Amino acid sequence: VSVAKEGAATITVGTDASKIKTAIKDFVDAYNKAQTLIDNQTASSTDAKGKVTAGVLASDPDANDIATRLRSGAFAPVAGLSGVFSHLADLGIQTSGDNNSLTIDDETKLDDAIAKSLSSVKALFTDATNGIGTRLATYLDKTIGDDGTLVAHQNSLTKQSSDIDTQIADMEKRI
Repeated sequence: VSVAKEGAATITVGTDASKIKTAIKDFVDAYNKAQTLIDNQTASSTDAKGKVTAGVLASDPDANDIATRLRSGAFAPVAGLSGVFSHLADLGIQTSGDNNSLTIDDETKLDDAIAKSLSSVKALFTDATNGIGTRLATYLDKTIGDDGTLVAHQNSLTKQSSDIDTQIADMEKRI
């Protein structure tokens, strides 16, 4: 390594608040995208002639339960944190009230939280025991992970469908 010139250099290390804010906005966007997908798949619509078209997952208790648990996991207060924040509302993030989506209602509140209490913001999302991210990851792993309840339910339905196909084939042979 060669040095072009001898002298002093100043290095400043700081927090990139804009990247942190972007990550929080990305979390809200991803959460809303998941809830919108569930809403679209569980919705029913009626056309001008009164014909009702139900979504693929309309009346599916699992889909509705997932939407409710995601909302609760994201928006319920977080207990056991040592920081000043225990709820997304403390960061200016609210539920819409009309559906399961989240909105950043007060960006100034979010900016202040990041600037003044970054460690508390971090703990709210990433605390290994109680953080929102941890809580949601645990729930999703139990639900859609390799051994999740939804995967087991899907496998059971696939087996039932296969069994019905076998029964139909057997009946066709007899006829």
